[in-house]
Amino acid sequence: MVDAELDYEDAMESYQRDDHWTRAVQDHFRESLRRMALKTRAAQVPVWLVLPPTNLRDCPPFKSERMGAARQVEDRLTDALQDGWYSRPLTERKTLLEMVLQEEPRFALAQYWQGKCFDEEGDYENAAKAYQAAIDEDICPLRATQSTLQILREHASRFDWALVDAPSLLSASCRGGITDQTILEDHVHPKIQGHQSIGLALLMMLFYIWFRFEWQFSLGSIIALFHDCLLYTSPSPRDGLLSRMP
Repeated sequence: MVDAELDYEDAMESYQRDDHWTRAVQDHFRESLRRMALKTRAAQVPVWLVLPPTNLRDCPPFKSERMGAARQVEDRLTDALQDGWYSRPLTERKTLLEMVLQEEPRFALAQYWQGKCFDEEGDYENAAKAYQAAIDEDICPLRATQSTLQILREHASRFDWALVDAPSLLSASCRGGITDQTILEDHVHPKIQGHQSIGLALLMMLFYIWFRFEWQFSLGSIIALFHDCLLYTSPSPRDGLLSRMP
């Protein structure tokens, strides 16, 4: 049983910007992956890695932190968002967001709404950058940041892991190549068609593993995969519901 901090009342208040802590988490994540990679390599066990997708377009940051010097301008943004944001001309909205970001470049909420403005103009490249910046600066990081994805890619390349780039895979079916609610149920979980796309990519990996490794390890990996899937989706004898990961 996981004792999640966000399950407690007012838990969001405990999340504050702490760059030192963030770097420590990233270093720990990197070291954990390295150890896992060395153990699986020593056991000659192939690793499959699926990069986690995230809803860029339809999920604003969970928490933004305002700094003292920028409070007045940011209060104007908050008021505008609550009172007829889309009734204002696009140029006015962009100007206000630029003012906020000039005062506080790491204000995630402003980065997200700047992405919305770029999106509205059809500037999908800058929209995607702004949306991702909002995720990277989210004080409550419930979605994979760019640094997290980069660490995963580096280890996949270094240790020759089979890699499915789910963000790129799912974005292909979204407007402007930006992942949104058309393919994701919420901030991270794919809809059925998203799972189907990932499943097809994993199926192609079966053929990769079959030719890449000695046949006995390939067969063992495939059997283990289906065994884990069966355990995950089989009815629980205790409560009759779908069982969960042990």
